[in-house]
Amino acid sequence: MLRFLRSGTGHTKAIWWAVAIITIVTFVGGFIFLFGARSDSFGGRRRSDGSVGKVNGTAISGLEYQAALQEQKDNFQRQFGTDPAERDQKMLEMQAWRSVVSKRLLADEAARLGLKPSDREVLIALETSPPNQVTKLAAFQTDGKFDVQKYQQALRNPNQNWSGVEDLVREQIPVRKLQERLMASVKLTGSELAQVYHDRYDRLDGAVLTLAPSETLKVPSPTEAAIAKAYQTYKGRFSSGMRVQLEVLSVPRKFSPEDIRTARETATSLVNRVHAGEDFGQLAKDYSEGPAAAAGGVIPRVLQLNELGPQLGPKVMAIQPGGITDAIEEPGRFLIFKLLERSAVPGSVTPGVKLAQIIIRVRADDASFNEKYSEMAKLRGRAVSQ
Repeated sequence: MLRFLRSGTGHTKAIWWAVAIITIVTFVGGFIFLFGARSDSFGGRRRSDGSVGKVNGTAISGLEYQAALQEQKDNFQRQFGTDPAERDQKMLEMQAWRSVVSKRLLADEAARLGLKPSDREVLIALETSPPNQVTKLAAFQTDGKFDVQKYQQALRNPNQNWSGVEDLVREQIPVRKLQERLMASVKLTGSELAQVYHDRYDRLDGAVLTLAPSETLKVPSPTEAAIAKAYQTYKGRFSSGMRVQLEVLSVPRKFSPEDIRTARETATSLVNRVHAGEDFGQLAKDYSEGPAAAAGGVIPRVLQLNELGPQLGPKVMAIQPGGITDAIEEPGRFLIFKLLERSAVPGSVTPGVKLAQIIIRVRADDASFNEKYSEMAKLRGRAVSQ
């Protein structure tokens, strides 16, 4: 539907928008009816005037709704060969209500456009396309199917009163005219028709065969030359043009003095517990919020001093293997390091270090979080308005 609304001529778009609006109004009307109703067989109590709802100010009678609901139940029984269960009842009620509302909206629009049936049109409709209510009558059934001959015989019987059926057909013809006018106004391009045809009728049958590699087969690793050749051959698969362009507005997080004090006390208490003899690795597992917490805080590689930065490097160099630093404050967190060993780094005159760490993050309390959220909401509003 969205594809048709975006494409086509202006006239075509107008037609599709009209159909979409009618569908949306019907759908919303169904929800209003069902959820605002209660306790009886079609989801609500009747109004004082005997109606179950109104469309464009015109009442919908309970009999009209019940007829639509019965039609939905009959369709369900023909399709599935069984009566609808209790879980299907609400679905049928919704479909019946939408059907009634759709017919009423279309009838009002047809009346607004001045679409009226002629006597000749009524006669032709009676002869060629009788209403569904008539085709379901047992008098016109043979082996469970509508018998055209029985119907034609009854239609020619001068003693048969057809006034009620004639009134029903007169109500239906303007709606049919409106639908025919809408369909005749829709213009589709050849590519659109071809796409719909392919979507509906194209089929692909295939079989998927999965071959597991041999566990005993030893395949040599590819050489650099082979990798380079594969890259040049399939280079287009490894890169593409720009797909998404984003502008990010980043605001640093601010913590209250109370938030920082709480985190500092936690980190300091852990330092004191290590000095008192508790295991650094176990404390890291229990309290650290770093990526290596599950491994006792051990960083799985040798670090060079220049990687630690001017603040942390000297503090690590000042301790001996097995020793720990004090709680080191960084923006939003506190760090505690344990020097496991010093290791030689090939090609470097300064040794590297193997460390374990405990990371305690500063957590904002509810007041700080709400304040920051309000600040960000205001900032977003300013960005949207500009």
